[in-house]
Amino acid sequence: MMEEENAITLHYELRGGHEVNGVTLAKSILAMETIAKEMAGIIAPKSNIQMIVSPPEEGSFKVVTWFILGALSSQIIPEIGTGIAKELSGSEKPFQDFGRTIVKQVTAFTSDILETPVDDIEKTRTEDPSSKANTAKDKAIKAKSDLFKSCLNDRNIKGVKFSPLKKSITKNEFRLHILTKKKKRKYSSLYWNVEAEIIQASTARNVNRQWGLRPYKGNKKNRNKNIDAHMEDQDFLTDFHNGKHPLRERDTTDVIHARIEIVRILEDGIIKEVRKAITKVYSFNGEWLADEIPIPSDGDSEDEPFELS
Repeated sequence: MMEEENAITLHYELRGGHEVNGVTLAKSILAMETIAKEMAGIIAPKSNIQMIVSPPEEGSFKVVTWFILGALSSQIIPEIGTGIAKELSGSEKPFQDFGRTIVKQVTAFTSDILETPVDDIEKTRTEDPSSKANTAKDKAIKAKSDLFKSCLNDRNIKGVKFSPLKKSITKNEFRLHILTKKKKRKYSSLYWNVEAEIIQASTARNVNRQWGLRPYKGNKKNRNKNIDAHMEDQDFLTDFHNGKHPLRERDTTDVIHARIEIVRILEDGIIKEVRKAITKVYSFNGEWLADEIPIPSDGDSEDEPFELS
């Protein structure tokens, strides 16, 4: 049986008629499901939140969306412990009641995201930049923004609300719920220690420091693939331009052992690579340049994310 507290009513107020553009409706429902799944990821990462939609009701245009917990809910209890589940649910039947608690919280959080202006949601971000909640909120904000943008572009829609008990958000207020630009935040970098053939070395000073490499040791997925990386080891670069580390003759391959940083950002909650940088040269053409040479690693190491100031 569906419970009202697990439902969000998507109610379009129209200028005329009882029809809504199919694309607008599809984007709205998809956005609501995205927000709910991101909120569920904060509350109970192993939960399998699903959204079902009731047929439109009479009126301007109104559909009811319900949130339910899928079959994977049984995996939650062993991980958090039955005692904690009982405490959170306040019941001796934690499996059923804790599941209801999750759905209730997800529904409430989703409703809050939909009804709260973007700038106000931003104020709820935690100070911990590595928080998964922050990433989830960025994705939720992007989904919510897409919903309101599609409504703004629909000439027949003059308002929208998500609860019969709340006032409608008017078309003049839609822009408070739409991102004006992509949310970009600095994120953690990945680091590779690789031994590589040098495909191309930039010899020009202060112009183009892009180097072409083909790793043959370290980071399995990039072995024997050409990569471009910006040379940022200033000590090596100075010596290189002063002729202390000359390139070999054309018929002989130059080799380098270096640390490569993969600089990344979060863009609307999605991790994106910005660039690669050579931050430390350990050896060049067999000459050791560092006190200690690390063993090339097959894995990626990851630092904690940090905020864009």
